[in-house]
Amino acid sequence: MGRRAAAAGDRRAAGPLGALYFDVNLDGRVGPRDFLPQAMPVPDLAGHMRFAYSPALTREAAKRLNPWPAYLLTPDEAAEYWSQRDAAGHFLRAAANREKLLAMVLATARDHALAAPDHPHVVAAYQGWLEARVSWLRLNPDASYVAAVQA
Repeated sequence: MGRRAAAAGDRRAAGPLGALYFDVNLDGRVGPRDFLPQAMPVPDLAGHMRFAYSPALTREAAKRLNPWPAYLLTPDEAAEYWSQRDAAGHFLRAAANREKLLAMVLATARDHALAAPDHPHVVAAYQGWLEARVSWLRLNPDASYVAAVQA
């Protein structure tokens, strides 16, 4: 794992300068074969932009980066940030608080957060709703289902 420097013309250069990346070919610099996980931009109360990586990636980066860059959420901050945005722990409570809850899981071939080809987070979301025993559940429903739910 390393931090990338902005390269002229690098179309993947969106995000923080010094962003984390996986040095797949172990050459010590960012290149076309390396993996750059996306960071979520998080404005702080002072109006400065900071960036949130997954808690697991942030914990691993904390073992390797010293000093810690001020523009990245710390491991504790990342854990708190994602705990409010990750639905994994909320399925049962949502179903318990809403009788006849309808749920759909929407996903695309190219994910905004994870590059795993089997989309384990999509499977986890679908499984979470199944275990919560919601009244209706569809994965990527077609337009007729979406229209029926909105009616």
